[in-house]
Amino acid sequence: PGREIDENASPQFIGGTFMQPEEYDQLIEDPVGFIAETILPRVCTNLETKRKAMATWVRVGMELEKGARLGGEVGRISAELGYPYIPMGWAYAPMDIIGDFLRGISNAALDVRRYPDKIKKAVDALTEPVITYALDACKPINAEVAFIPLHLNEYLSPKLYNEFYWPSLKKVIIRLYEEGVKSEVFFEGHHEPHLETILELPRGWGIAYFEKTDVVKAKEVLKDHTCVMGGLPISLLVSATPQEIDEYVKTLLEKVKPGGGFILAPAVGTAPAITPPENIHALISAVEKYG
Repeated sequence: PGREIDENASPQFIGGTFMQPEEYDQLIEDPVGFIAETILPRVCTNLETKRKAMATWVRVGMELEKGARLGGEVGRISAELGYPYIPMGWAYAPMDIIGDFLRGISNAALDVRRYPDKIKKAVDALTEPVITYALDACKPINAEVAFIPLHLNEYLSPKLYNEFYWPSLKKVIIRLYEEGVKSEVFFEGHHEPHLETILELPRGWGIAYFEKTDVVKAKEVLKDHTCVMGGLPISLLVSATPQEIDEYVKTLLEKVKPGGGFILAPAVGTAPAITPPENIHALISAVEKYG
C-alpha cells in the first residue's frame, strides 16, 4: 500500500515462478542453501552480487530496527489501553513454501500430478528447516504461539491434501506443541473438506482460525478438542449497518458460545480503511452484550 497499490488498499502478495521443475533435486539436496544462494538472487536483483548484497542487508537491518522500535511503541500504547501483550512467532506449511515462493500456486497444484515423488521429497526436505526456523523465532521472545497461514489447502482435494500437504504441516504443529509452542493456524479459503484431519492433532494444540469456513460446522466437528476462531466476514463489517452487525453477532454467538472454545474474529486480520467507525463500535458493543 502506498507504492504498487493505493495507500488505503489491503496488502497484496506478488508471487511468481522462480524455480523450474528440473531444479527440484537441488531443493531436495540442500533446501536452505538452494533458496539462499539461487532463489533469493533471482527474486531480489539487489542480491545478485556480493557488493550489492552487502549493502542490501545493511539496509534490511536498518528497516528491521525501525520496525522493532515501532512494534515496541505499539506494545507500550496497547498496554496503556489495557490490551494484553501476546508475543507471537511464525511458522509455515512446508508445501506452501513451494507454492508461495518457488513454483507459484498454479504450478505447485499441477506438480502434485506431474512430479508427485519430487514434491513429496521436497516437502520432506523443507519440514525440518521450517521447524528450526519457527523455534528460533519463538524462543528468544518467549512466544508461546506461532502463526501459520495456509494457502494451498483450499486448492487440493481431500485425497491430495492428505497425501501431499497435511503430513508435513501436522509434523510442524506437533513438534512445536512438544516444544511448548502452540499454533494459530489460519485455514484460508474453504477448509470444510479437511476439518476432520484437525482431530489428528493433540487436544489443545492451538487455535484453528478460519477465513471462509462455516464456524458453526467447525465448532461442531472440533468441540472439546480445538479452539475455533473467526466467523466475522469483512464484507459485513464494511457494508452492513450497526443494527445488522448486532443481529449477526447475537445469532452467531447463540450457536457457538455453548461449551466455550470460540474466539470471534474478522475473516482476515485487518479491516480496510473504508470500514465505518460506527460499525467497529457496534461490533464491540455486540460482543460485550452477547459474549
